[in-house]
This record gives sequence, C-alpha cells and structure tokens, in this order.
Amino acid sequence: MSLPDYESPEWKSAREALVGDAHEALTFHSIPTAAGPTTKLTNPKEAIGSSKLNFSVVPSSLTAYAATAFTEGALKYGSYNWRVAGVRASTYKSAHDRHVSKWWNGENFDPKTKVHHLANAMACLGIILDAELVGLLNDDRPPKADMAGLIERLEATTAHLAEMSKGLNPVHHTEKQQPA
Repeated sequence: MSLPDYESPEWKSAREALVGDAHEALTFHSIPTAAGPTTKLTNPKEAIGSSKLNFSVVPSSLTAYAATAFTEGALKYGSYNWRVAGVRASTYKSAHDRHVSKWWNGENFDPKTKVHHLANAMACLGIILDAELVGLLNDDRPPKADMAGLIERLEATTAHLAEMSKGLNPVHHTEKQQPA
C-alpha cells in the first residue's frame, strides 16, 4: 500500500480549510497517515488541537523505559528530589555519559538494577531539563566554546579524509560481526 500524495491539491485544500490561508497551511502540524489526514474536517476541537504540542509522536516505549529509571531513582532518593534540593548539571551529565558509555560498549542493562542504561541516560537528561525548568539547576558547565563552529570545521576535515580514502575498503567491525 502506498502513501497518499500529501502535496496533492486535495490535501492542500484540506489543510487550508482547517487552518486558513496558504501560509498557515504550510505550517500545519497534523501528522498524515496512510489512511488519510489525522484531523477530521467536521470536528473543530481536532482542528484546534492539531496546532498544539503533539504528545502522540513520543513512543510509549520511551515513556515506559524512562519510568523504570525514574522508579529506580524514586526508590533510592525520593521522587522529584531534584525539585527540592536542586542539582548540578555536571553530576547528571557525568552519569548520563557513564550510562551511554556502558551501553555503547555492549552492556544494555545495569547488572544490579536491571534498568536499561539508555533509560537511565534519558532520566539524567530529563532531570537536567526539569531542574532547569523549575529554576533549580546549578549550571556548572564550563565557559562557552563555539562547538557548532568547531564541528562544522571538523566536518570539512572529515570530508577531506573521506576524499583521500576513496577506493579503500576497510572492514568496520561491529558487535554483530563478532564470532559467538
């Protein structure tokens, strides 16, 4: 089954009918599906709701994994403890990096808690965001550096290296390629 042509005159007309002029139609936030538009033309609540923050795009699995990590933290430290005590950004950045490093190197779940390392990493970032929102983040990041500019310059270096390496075909080893 092929997806509909969302740029067709029919779809454009439906978007314009829901949100007004053509400029607004270009910023329409409804998510089309194979079955058609996700907003019914006859329901004004849906037309208004389609311009709101769309929580349906967040996978339920992400919420479930995050719940395991936040449950672990609530049982150890108390729920929402950071909203009372505040947190240092560096503490949670370091914990995030440790969890991602363990996952990256093949350990999916913490052997003691059985919580997925990426769930714990998400919880670390969630706590930083929430503490920032409520004004209890101790922002102890180092002084600013132009990382965007550095990354852009290094991408040019990477492109140069790729050009120099044309024709080479090295083996890139992955976990799936390792013998059992």
